[in-house]
Amino acid sequence: MKKFGVLALTLLSACGSPAARPQTKIMDQIEREVILPVGARSLERYARLYTNIPNGRVVGIYVSSTLDNVPVGKRKWFKDIHHISKPSGVGCEIVYVIYDLDRKRMTTPFCEREKGDRSQ
Repeated sequence: MKKFGVLALTLLSACGSPAARPQTKIMDQIEREVILPVGARSLERYARLYTNIPNGRVVGIYVSSTLDNVPVGKRKWFKDIHHISKPSGVGCEIVYVIYDLDRKRMTTPFCEREKGDRSQ
């Protein structure tokens, strides 16, 4: 019985391993390639939230403060965009990244507009 318990725990921990999840590979790819906009902080100074959006794309939302229990310096994959709260902040306190899964390319990352700025 003891051997079964150890085997079950080993198998369960392997199933939940972040390295085994396809979303982890996508987040790794995006974070290897992303060039943040001028005025942005370094990547590790953001809470990084990711999810799928229509047309085979992924959105990354980088926030300079904790959002949805994701602290600065950490990242998390969400089930869908509706599970991510709207971040508050202006300028490069919030950075958006759109990644096309089929083309394996991202659009140019951009910062949240400043209040009253309608140029973006």
